[in-house]
Formats: sequence, structure tokens, C-alpha cells
Amino acid sequence: MASAMRQNVPERPPMAVLKMIDSRHFYTALKALEFHEKCLVDISKSGLRIVVNDQNCIQGIAYLNRELFAEYFLIRDEDIIFGIPLYVFMESINAFGTGVMGMLKLIYDGPGLPFKIMLERDGVVLRSLIDTRNPEEILDFDFNPISPAARVIMKPEMLQEAFRELDQSSLSVEFMINPFSLNIITKGDLGVIQVEFPAHSEQMEQLDCRHKVEYSYKLCLLKRVIPSLNMCSKLSIRIDHRGILSMQFIIERYDNTLIFLEFYCIPEIPTSEEENGTD
Repeated sequence: MASAMRQNVPERPPMAVLKMIDSRHFYTALKALEFHEKCLVDISKSGLRIVVNDQNCIQGIAYLNRELFAEYFLIRDEDIIFGIPLYVFMESINAFGTGVMGMLKLIYDGPGLPFKIMLERDGVVLRSLIDTRNPEEILDFDFNPISPAARVIMKPEMLQEAFRELDQSSLSVEFMINPFSLNIITKGDLGVIQVEFPAHSEQMEQLDCRHKVEYSYKLCLLKRVIPSLNMCSKLSIRIDHRGILSMQFIIERYDNTLIFLEFYCIPEIPTSEEENGTD
């Protein structure tokens, strides 16, 4: 009798179910974040975020709005946040091979339960279970996108070329932005190398800067954004009054919808006039 009663107990519905027709761009976005072995999964009513932190110095985020999903179910409006190994997640999504289209389904049943990954192609279904962990606190850089000290929108391939020309022996890379140009500078074994992008050049779509802004960042950290330059169609660079660098990359999907990648990086020693209270 007890067994029969248990059979009549309905199963609890999952806390979240997300379905995507084509998993390829999702995998591409995750590739940009593989500079750390762990990631946080943040599912909210507005969309899915995958967050990677490294020593609280650089943070990478992939944003996938809910409109990108064919199915998007949340049992409550509260955010669901948990941690998983990024590499295992990527391998599960890419199980059919790089560049091979597959329908992706993500299922989260609740705290302490595995994250379910289902990948389907031509009637073949691959299932993966990924152990979840309690989430670490998501680092908040408190970046104000409304009024940064400097903002640049440019073609990503130009910045990629600039990184190739910089002295790789340099420990840091300097971003100097004034009302007339964006300048990227390294100082290493080859001396001082400076790449300049004038505000009115073909490479630049927009440059907003009232006063000179000048901050340095560890080159080893900024190298981690280079893979994103290969996959995006537009790049936005912003620096706030504390020197926090925000780089946002836009990935266009086959159906003209967008995936956003964003990186935050803390500066080394600030040298900006902004530090002196210049408005």
C-alpha cells in the first residue's frame, strides 16, 4: 500500500527548462570564457548569464536573452544561480563536434541536483548530468554604463590587429583616450609601441570623451579577450572614473539575434586626469 501511495505522488516540476534550436553560438560564446575552469550559471526571467571570475581582477560574462530560446520556463521569478565546471559544460554542448548543429535543452531541478544537458541531432539524443555546487558571490564591479569617462565603438578586427603589433614583453598595456583618438601603448623590450585610432577614421564608429583618460592594465589579463575579437561584429570599450575597463562584444546569430559578451578588468596604477576630479 505504501508503495502504491508513493507512485501516486506527482513528480516535482523542474525549476528551469531552457531550449535552444541551435547550440553552436552558445558554444562559441562559452569559448570566449574558458580562461577559468569554473563558471556560475545565472538564470533569470530576462535571460541566461554565464559568469567567469579570475582572482577578482577580470570577469567575463556571456549574456543570452530569453528571446534566443525556443522555450524558456522558470517556476519562479527569482534568479537561479549555481556553479558548474565550465569545461564539462562546454564538452556537453559540443558533444556532436565543433560546428555541428544540435538542439540544446537545459534542465535545472533544484539545489544540490545535477544540471541536465540534452543535445539532439537527427533523432540521436545525448544526455549529460553535471554536478552543481553552491554559488560563490558574483563579483560586482559597480560599473556605471550611463556616464563613463570614455566610450569607444569600433571595428573589432582593428583592435585585434593592434594587439598583434604590441610588444608582448610588456607587463601592461595602456589605454589613453582623449576627444580626438584612442591610443593603445606598451613599454617593453622593443621600447614604446603606440597604436593610434583617430576619432574620425574608418575604424571608429563613435568616440565620446571630454577629457583625457589614461589607465594601464595587465597585458596577460587583456589577452583573454582576444578570442572574442574573432567572433564578434562590433566592439564597445568603456572606462569609468575609477579606471574599470568594460569591453562589450556583440555576436550576431544566423537569425540576426544577438549574444553579448562583456569583460570587466581592474586597472593597475591609475594615471588619469579623472583621478584628480576633472569633469
